[in-house]
Amino acid sequence: MNKYLKAFLLVILTLFLIIVSAPFFGWFHNRFIERVSGSWIGTEDSFIFIIGLFYSYVFFASLMLTIFGKRFKYLWICFFVGIDLVIFWGIASMFFTNLIVSLIAVALGELILFSYKKLRKNKLAK
Repeated sequence: MNKYLKAFLLVILTLFLIIVSAPFFGWFHNRFIERVSGSWIGTEDSFIFIIGLFYSYVFFASLMLTIFGKRFKYLWICFFVGIDLVIFWGIASMFFTNLIVSLIAVALGELILFSYKKLRKNKLAK
């Protein structure tokens, strides 16, 4: 399969996962970090979805870059988290929560890579 097609499919998969998981991340933000009211955006559900988009963006960008990124993956993760922080400039709680979400995604990605290499090594040894 062409490497550009693989990259395109990975981007589409990541965007799909971001959109599907946004309500969960928004619910998590609403429940544990800060209560949202909907304010000028509309209903509370739409605001939860929009807040969840930013968290799921940081999570899946960090996760996919950790798993599939070859070179400079941590630099790219910092770049994408930085873009999200520029959008939420001035909100200190978002800085720390985005950083925590990104670190969780990186740790999960490293755990996936470690277990994949371990399973592959065991399979080749047999």
